[in-house]
Amino acid sequence: MDKNSSQSGEPDSHHNEIDEVYEFEEIKVINVEDADDVVSMKAKTLEKQARQEGGLEQIKKQQVNSISLKNSIQISLSEAQIIQDELNDQYKEISDRGASGNQKMSRGVKKTIEDFELHQVLGEGSYGKVYCALEKNENKAYAIKVLDKYHIMKNQKVDSVFRERDILRELSHPSIIKQYYTFQDDINLYYVFEYASRGSLTKLLSQVNISEKIPLELVRYYAAEILLALEYLNSKNVLHRDLKPENILVTENWHLKIIDFGDSCKLQNGESEIQNGERQNQKRKATFVGTPLYVSPEMLQDNISSFAGDIWAFGCIIYQMITGEVPFKAQHDYQTFQLILNRKMQFPDYMSEDAKDLIDQILKVNPQERLGSGGQSDENGINAIKQHPFFRDFDFQNFQQQPVPLPQSLQASARKQTVIKRQIKAGEKYVEELKRGLLKKRNEYFMQQTRTFILTNEPSLKYYKNESQFRGEVRLSRAVYARRTGRDRFEIVTPGRIYHLKEVKAGDSDQWINAINIAINQHINE
Repeated sequence: MDKNSSQSGEPDSHHNEIDEVYEFEEIKVINVEDADDVVSMKAKTLEKQARQEGGLEQIKKQQVNSISLKNSIQISLSEAQIIQDELNDQYKEISDRGASGNQKMSRGVKKTIEDFELHQVLGEGSYGKVYCALEKNENKAYAIKVLDKYHIMKNQKVDSVFRERDILRELSHPSIIKQYYTFQDDINLYYVFEYASRGSLTKLLSQVNISEKIPLELVRYYAAEILLALEYLNSKNVLHRDLKPENILVTENWHLKIIDFGDSCKLQNGESEIQNGERQNQKRKATFVGTPLYVSPEMLQDNISSFAGDIWAFGCIIYQMITGEVPFKAQHDYQTFQLILNRKMQFPDYMSEDAKDLIDQILKVNPQERLGSGGQSDENGINAIKQHPFFRDFDFQNFQQQPVPLPQSLQASARKQTVIKRQIKAGEKYVEELKRGLLKKRNEYFMQQTRTFILTNEPSLKYYKNESQFRGEVRLSRAVYARRTGRDRFEIVTPGRIYHLKEVKAGDSDQWINAINIAINQHINE
């Protein structure tokens, strides 16, 4: 999620300023009527405890309804009051945490969701969604993570949610996502981040022509950006613990930003220090965190989190950038874990010897032997990676001031996207792209012409030749509709004309018909 200071992704001076982070106002308690199955579970547990302790002499017979998404549950007023008190205590604790330790960062200005226009969904998780949003006064794009407070409470993710917020408040680095605002309403928590317009590193890897591969210059450049971010996190005693291409975003100017600190943790003083050549108190027992394809052997074996785990994931990402594949992958997670624990991996013939050696040195099963896993003063720290022949003659001090060395396929894609974005931009207002794809359009001479069609939330349906040359627009209104006319054909019926279209991608007709009809129904007023 990212867009830079906004959006450039380049190192900027704003990272040295005090962030405009606004404290959470006191969180309001969920109404008992809305507490659904959490109320039911809490009521039974608390009633049992109270009876055992002699705290409930009598249960009142009057009942209240608890509305559940799944069931209609009845609980007593006494039970409800116990739950209300417990929720009050927990919310008060959350509120206290939100108001402590960062008073100097608050500037007395409140942001609310009313200050933003939410547009397309950028991502979705168990407890909420991430939207691209436009700040109404600034007319600037942000990424907003919207988290459902009830589901956070229900799934006991309060610590995780506030951990991410608190850790990001302390971080300021050009390759780490910038958090601008935090606020809430009765239902949701809102985190406002800079916005990265080019999506994730995973998406970028998929866009590169398979035969072309990612050039080694770009792999080295991106590896350096990630490495400097990890070095910075290590200096702050922060472990990310879920580093992977999906959690690395690409900005408008093609720089990288690490996101998603929900599983991160901050080591206490002394936990990452090295004495007498041995890591003392550096490791912390933890529940399993991370993603199977990038998880370290020590996490699999002993549930241990350490900086070495982030370095392991870094090695996996370098391998993936070079080959397009992860180093360890099987049909099932258990099989993948066995490959990791036994370090069963192969290096393709086209991989350079320096790259092979770097990855080989990083992906050591024993974390103490892993290149770069040492502390700040350890000779096996980050500098050991910087000094590896893979980075020979690489200027770590100034490389981010140079253009990102993009391959030809990405440069061409960037030019086309820029032209199309300029075409669909309505003044300075953000326009959401709903669907894009190739269709064959029949012209007046009954010839099929392949065009790029773009459906937006204005709503409009424009089509382009060669993805950049504007050729026309289908005027959408309540009088317009799309319908199937054949196995691979459909038409758009307008008051003045019928557009005859044929799918290029098999099965695409139904998707286009649904997208067009939904856009008309949702975005055109009566």
